[in-house]
Amino acid sequence: MDLIKERIYYTIGEVSTILNLNASTIRYWEKKFDLIKISKRNGASKRKYELKDIQVLFRIKTLLKDENNSIKKAKELMLNWKPSDDFETFKKAVEKSNQPEIKISKENFQKIKNIIADIRKLLKK
Repeated sequence: MDLIKERIYYTIGEVSTILNLNASTIRYWEKKFDLIKISKRNGASKRKYELKDIQVLFRIKTLLKDENNSIKKAKELMLNWKPSDDFETFKKAVEKSNQPEIKISKENFQKIKNIIADIRKLLKK
């Protein structure tokens, strides 16, 4: 499913889905990080984000959730950071980050391999 499509504005719900974050987390980060500037609000006071806003949020998500930095440290790391103009690279990074990471021990991996080998033997009979 193509979650992110290049266009002018995105709603907070769309951003939430794209980045796999709660809308409340996005609103909280808006208060903590000066780099997040809501691009536009329509008459109903709905937030509208541009692609560069989503890139900022994605970078913050990476710093806080993936790299386990504090908000203070993330702010420092964001000082000289700039959003990219390369939409396709950004899109691939978001898609990759949304894929679940499977962690398995060597011992469990070997057990799984043995089970698969046993199943293959049974299927050949």
